[in-house]
Formats: sequence, structure tokens, C-alpha cells
Amino acid sequence: MFTKTPETFYLTLSANGQVTFPPSLCQAQQWKAGQTLVIMVQSEGLLIQSPSPFPPTTLAEVAGCLAYQGPPKTLEDMENAIDTELQERAVCGRY
Repeated sequence: MFTKTPETFYLTLSANGQVTFPPSLCQAQQWKAGQTLVIMVQSEGLLIQSPSPFPPTTLAEVAGCLAYQGPPKTLEDMENAIDTELQERAVCGRY
């Protein structure tokens, strides 16, 4: 598994309550000037990230895209379908 050693950046809080991120950090995160960032307060500290490009949704709102109309599939049915697909791909040299 690939793990990257976290880098440490020190920021200074200005009298106006502003911080400036180092350009190298902004480039690495692909943050642009004027971009909105989300700061979440967690027990371990702060989490800073870009907002999700998708609006919040519920399962009921998106379940309609699962257009399967039929009897429920069993776990065995799903495992068999996966095995069949893997065998077909192996024949084609894909896996």
C-alpha cells in the first residue's frame, strides 16, 4: 500500500483573522485564488477541503436511477455474475 508522509505547513493568523496558504500547497491541492474551502472542526483538529461538486442528496432522491425491475438477487446470484464476468474478461485478456 502506498502511504505518503504528511507535510507540515505553518500558517500565521493575521490581525484580520486571515491566513495565507503557501503557493506549493495550493498547487498540490489544485486550489485557485478565490476558491471556497470547507473547514470542519473535528476532535483531532481541523479538516480543510474543497467542497463537494455535488449537492447533498438522500437515497430516496437517487434510488430512481437503479431501474432494475424484478425479483431481488441473492448474494450467490451476484457472486456468480461476478465470476462469469471475470472469466469472460480473462478469455479476452483483460484480466
